[in-house]
Amino acid sequence: MSKPKSQTEGKISITILLATAIGGLVAIAVSVVLIISALANFRNTFELMQVSANQTIDSLERQLDSQLKPARRIVEYIASQAMRDKIDLDNKREVITTMRASLGTTSDLTGIAIWRPDGREIQVRRTLKNRFVVYETDNSDNALVKGFLETIKKSKKPIWSVPLRIDGLSFISISAPIFKKGKFIGVVSAGISISSLSHAIASIENNTSFTGYVLVGDQYVLAHKNIPSLPQKNLSFEKPLHRIDDINDAVLSKFASAQPRDLDTTGFDIRNISDGKTQYVALSRSLSKYGIKQLNIGVYVPREEVNGQLQRMFLSIAVGMALLLAAIIAAIILARLVSRPVKKISAAASRVGALELDQIRPLAPSRIRELDQQARSFNQMLDALKWFEAYVPKRLVRRLIEQQDGDDVASSREEELTVMFTDIIGFTAMSENLSPSDTAKMLNEHFECMNECIQKTDGTLDKYIGDAVMAFWGAPDRQHDHALRACETAICVMETLAKNNSKVRIKIAIHTGPLIVGNIGSKARMNYTVIGDTVNTCSRLEKIAGELDDGRKVTVVLSDVCARAVQDTFVVEPAGNYQVRGRAQTVTVYRLLGRKN
Repeated sequence: MSKPKSQTEGKISITILLATAIGGLVAIAVSVVLIISALANFRNTFELMQVSANQTIDSLERQLDSQLKPARRIVEYIASQAMRDKIDLDNKREVITTMRASLGTTSDLTGIAIWRPDGREIQVRRTLKNRFVVYETDNSDNALVKGFLETIKKSKKPIWSVPLRIDGLSFISISAPIFKKGKFIGVVSAGISISSLSHAIASIENNTSFTGYVLVGDQYVLAHKNIPSLPQKNLSFEKPLHRIDDINDAVLSKFASAQPRDLDTTGFDIRNISDGKTQYVALSRSLSKYGIKQLNIGVYVPREEVNGQLQRMFLSIAVGMALLLAAIIAAIILARLVSRPVKKISAAASRVGALELDQIRPLAPSRIRELDQQARSFNQMLDALKWFEAYVPKRLVRRLIEQQDGDDVASSREEELTVMFTDIIGFTAMSENLSPSDTAKMLNEHFECMNECIQKTDGTLDKYIGDAVMAFWGAPDRQHDHALRACETAICVMETLAKNNSKVRIKIAIHTGPLIVGNIGSKARMNYTVIGDTVNTCSRLEKIAGELDDGRKVTVVLSDVCARAVQDTFVVEPAGNYQVRGRAQTVTVYRLLGRKN
């Protein structure tokens, strides 16, 4: 019987390939190789320079995004909480607590403000010592404020404002309208100071020779490392930003007068600038973000660094000719040196494909520049994937990968599933007596408990909604006992909270019914989730669970459909008939008390 062929049989070893390619070809046709190498080096050098410039400016843009995107998430979160009655805007104490907690979770925010339609404002601002100060202002007679509120109301979505300066602080803000049952009830705004943006830009310049900047047009500076130390006396409401001539930067002060060379092959605005002693190259590109027109982000570096790469390229060619006789021996050594990290990268990449991120060790640095860059890029990708893994359920992604059989199992389809909603009883009152960090710690411990119980029964954690959790069973794996699994999860939560002697009390609602399950969203952001009337009904049942609260640590209610499916395994008792919004007929609700036997 013939042995099966291995996957590596008939494949060429990278060591032999490199030794033959480098040593053999150099020995046979050195002149041809040198010419081709020279041409390739010219092209690669310019491409690497372009990639390096792109990466540098991309890093600046990501740093800018990391400062500004949390503000959008905060205003959207507060607006949605107010819309769903999670926050009462008429309760000043509750509003201030929510704003404090939001500032506590996002260190880059300078302040949050909530405006009522009549112009009244409550603002929580972060001080330089990271303390929170509350301001209340009555702007009922301020026409500018009323015009601002009317603009946000008409937008019906979050919008960025142009840079502003109020109370001695220059900042960028994002504002979102708050609607409740179709009625406009206010505006929530979050701001980031210009100094914070400058600190963020300066933080990635350490140990580098480039200087980053963000300009508005070619006259005003939005972010630069010198801004935090500049005097503020020349700034005002009408002039919230420093002029380019006032930031003590001899290179940028000549930016507007330098003639740009806009090359289509690079996509950059390239300018040659001299400060009188040194020649610099400034590269920038325009952005269309954050409600600011003519936003330009870029860096400038000494020209000698750019020319130095070309000089090193010519030097390498000359050295290559001088060391021709030693090239064959060096090729074998180099082949072995190159093959080891390549094999390690290949093995690590295979583990990435299997989502075995916890079993991958970071790749060691290499003496070869490209391999070292590849190792660092791989390690950065690994770190990013580990962060990504914290936000996307790894088990869900792995199951979707394992189920690939030619059909798109993640496409939307209708299935009968079981949905669970949980909510912490008295969370608002609890959070009022806790600091923002203690509130976040308490929620993290609670969500860890919930996640462990959901994973034990192979459920899918859909999302966290404030202090609430939504999960479902029956997809992507088909589980005929999905109702039993959901109830087993609820019992697990009961037992875990009792074992940990937790002070948290929660209410749980479980409902079984038809749902649309699959990938829902846009190309830029996709969620594997469920939608349908079953979700809405389960959410209403969770409210009913609050009405049935009798002091137990965990109150669990089931719909009649779910109760019938699990009554042979679990102890259930009727809790009454209730009218659920959106349904003409009443719904019979049951309590889940425990397992039978």
